[in-house]
Amino acid sequence: MPNLHIENLTPFAYPASIGEVGFIWEARNEKETLVLAKNKDEEFFIKIVKKENHFLLKSDKITKPTDANLLKEALNEYKKGVKGIEIFSNTSISKKKSEKNSNLLKKIDFFSKISKEKREIWLEIGFGSGRHLLHQAKENRDVLIIGIEIYKPSIEQVLKRAHLEGVENIYLIDYDARILMEFLNSNSIGKIFVHFPVPWDKKPHRRVISKEFTNEALRVLKKDGFLELRTDSELYFDFALKTFLDFEKTIINIEKNMDLPISSKYEDRWKRLNKDIYNVKIFSKKVDDPIKPPSKLIFSGEFLPINFDLKNRIFKDKDFFLKVEEVYETESEKYLLKVAFGSFDMPEHRYVVIEKNSAYYFPHQVYSTRANKEAHEVLQSWLKDG
Repeated sequence: MPNLHIENLTPFAYPASIGEVGFIWEARNEKETLVLAKNKDEEFFIKIVKKENHFLLKSDKITKPTDANLLKEALNEYKKGVKGIEIFSNTSISKKKSEKNSNLLKKIDFFSKISKEKREIWLEIGFGSGRHLLHQAKENRDVLIIGIEIYKPSIEQVLKRAHLEGVENIYLIDYDARILMEFLNSNSIGKIFVHFPVPWDKKPHRRVISKEFTNEALRVLKKDGFLELRTDSELYFDFALKTFLDFEKTIINIEKNMDLPISSKYEDRWKRLNKDIYNVKIFSKKVDDPIKPPSKLIFSGEFLPINFDLKNRIFKDKDFFLKVEEVYETESEKYLLKVAFGSFDMPEHRYVVIEKNSAYYFPHQVYSTRANKEAHEVLQSWLKDG
């Protein structure tokens, strides 16, 4: 992860432009300072932590941009702005130009309009190195393939390869697939691939495959479309099969150690170790009613002053939770909360920027899944009532 260690930190006035990077404002608490930076069209926080005899500048995990060069440039320009004396750095700018492929990288808002897409749509969840995703895209040029991945280096790698190999029928998104599914129309997806997900054999509640996820997958799949899990974990295979069998009137296909036309690097590794590879598909056999996709959650009312006792406040219900992890303040009448909330199985992590007459989620909006909506209402009541 890009980071800088510097001696000396001479404050400057906000907002400021240093090189091509804008620094808009900063928020702080007793542990750290967050500086809001803007590079190109991306806004994100730089985190500053005071050490015993120097300062550590690094990425903030929640707002980290997909293109690491944007973060590195911001760190380097901030160092210049505060007249920092460098002790250590791994922020040299790489030569890759992922911005050429930015039309393939989408935000969650885009998928609220995906219903207008005329092509057949397939999903791949957790595409890793992208071998299978790009192979399917090149073999099926008339199909749009949506790749969902939360590991940013994988996204950068696949964007670069897509550009070099002339692949244009893919969209990529850095998001939780379990939430994104709620944006998709019923009976709109032809195939869903989940290949070699993290098995979480000791924490099965963290697996992508669950009864809720499978139910949502069967809703979005066209009749006779399928969800395919491919794994080297016998425990995950058994768990998925049991989950699929809980659904009535299902067709399930099981294969073992059968090769695909393209093999992922993980599969190559497991084969060298003589591990068994399990493949299980569940087919959709019904047509579901259309649903209304989630809408953006909006704060309403006035929220200042902020009660600093909100830090570490937790609310738990049987289906959702809310936790305020940090509270920050700024020089102006603006505050920042770091929050985790929503479903226990697929929590959201955001900042909430709070001013006198407004509050909003950052770095992007939160949508009204049932658990998110419940947690949002609790948070809004806390902000109003203290």
